[in-house]
Amino acid sequence: MHSNAVTLTPQFNFMRRALAMTSPDPKHELVTLLNEQLGALEKQLYGVVSDPEMREYEARRDRIVELYKEVVEPPAAA
Repeated sequence: MHSNAVTLTPQFNFMRRALAMTSPDPKHELVTLLNEQLGALEKQLYGVVSDPEMREYEARRDRIVELYKEVVEPPAAA
């Protein structure tokens, strides 16, 4: 197991995600979610990722796709 790994409580992760979701800046939310994805991948690498964490990973992946489209392809001005 990775000795420098930090375990965050589900409550902390929820609060962090809630703050990111209320951010008016989609780029900020995108960066936050990508950082969370990297953390999940690191846990998977060391074999310590749980099934609920993998479901969260998949949900974040879907949101990242939405945000990426929003950031890269902003809606055309009316």
